[in-house]
Amino acid sequence: GQLVYGLETITSLITAGAIPLALKLFGKNTAGLREHESVTFVLAEYQKWSSIRLLILGAVLTLALATHYLCMSSAGSLCAIFNW
Repeated sequence: GQLVYGLETITSLITAGAIPLALKLFGKNTAGLREHESVTFVLAEYQKWSSIRLLILGAVLTLALATHYLCMSSAGSLCAIFNW
């Protein structure tokens, strides 16, 4: 029981921290791209930060699904749904 509680708590905290982190990193690093004149540079930076954001959210989604299937509880599935 305590292991399930610990896994659910860790998963919920990681989910609650990763979603704002991914959005903040993406917004912060793409805000200054309009000043550059090169369209190819802007597109490359946008693609890089989009990939990083998707990687963060994908890792959290995988963790939440693994927690759900290991513990068979609803907290892991709720975290996975919030990431979707």
